[in-house]
Amino acid sequence: RGFKQPDLAKQLDISQGYLSKIETGLTVPSEDVIQRYSEILKYPVKFFYRPGYTKHTELYYRKRSRLSPKMVYAAEAEMNLHRFTVQELLKSVDVISEDVPVFDVDQFGSPEYIAREVRKTWRLKNGAIHNLTGLLETKGIIVLFVGFPSQEMDGRHMITDSNHAIIFVNNLLPVDRQRFTIAHELGHFLMHSRCSVPELRDIEQEANKFASEFMIPVADLQRQIPGRGLTFVLLQDLKRYWRMSMAAILYQANTSKLISEYSYKSLVIFMSKNGMKKNEPVTLDKTDEKPILFPRLIEMHLKDLAFSLDEFADLLCL
Repeated sequence: RGFKQPDLAKQLDISQGYLSKIETGLTVPSEDVIQRYSEILKYPVKFFYRPGYTKHTELYYRKRSRLSPKMVYAAEAEMNLHRFTVQELLKSVDVISEDVPVFDVDQFGSPEYIAREVRKTWRLKNGAIHNLTGLLETKGIIVLFVGFPSQEMDGRHMITDSNHAIIFVNNLLPVDRQRFTIAHELGHFLMHSRCSVPELRDIEQEANKFASEFMIPVADLQRQIPGRGLTFVLLQDLKRYWRMSMAAILYQANTSKLISEYSYKSLVIFMSKNGMKKNEPVTLDKTDEKPILFPRLIEMHLKDLAFSLDEFADLLCL
């Protein structure tokens, strides 16, 4: 709810030291204190007795220096609440998580190779992935668009107790950045979350490389760029085709040596001078990336399992 500890302690009419002991598990609050928690934080009393524990995602978070700890903690709390909800819903509805094996970079050699292997394993055709969210949902991966407090917070992922991945994406972002974020977090889930990763490895760079090759395979992009030339008009057409940002396409073309360094720098400078760093031309339709798996889980409880709204709220401690 965005409270700082001293402010919440004052609202609860207890000392900050006592509140700190409650939060760190050193003492159990009285029922009276829990009742005040309920009234101030606007959650039912049952919420504070629910089993489970919170998870943290610092390892897989694209750190931004401008984000305050308060914003990060609030976003992480929201993601944990969604994780609790998904875990509860999955107890009654069987969602199969298939074809999502672990890919160790040390074993497979590079994130780009892994991206090509995943496309092969999932039997994807050459070219653009039109509906990335829909694809992941067929594999049992849940995608949630949430209201993060800042556009600097792209997304994260968490894993449920049943080993289902939940990818959280900032709903304030343009769809091209959302798609890259989803692919980036998919890379983390496949390459980092379920295996041991040496601290010296740059997992953010690895996830970026995976996302680039998974969404814009070099072999396909090469056939679309004549010679080593890439014009601004062609770049816009490629954005429409790949449904990825012009910056991402430029990055892939440059790092793969599909265009000359001069061509790359010229386009970067042109886009920067014309204010296209954050507001690129060509607007993509967001409706193609609309999640349906999570809404379906809710619908099955309310309709197929005949939960009343009160029963459903009680189930989720909300």
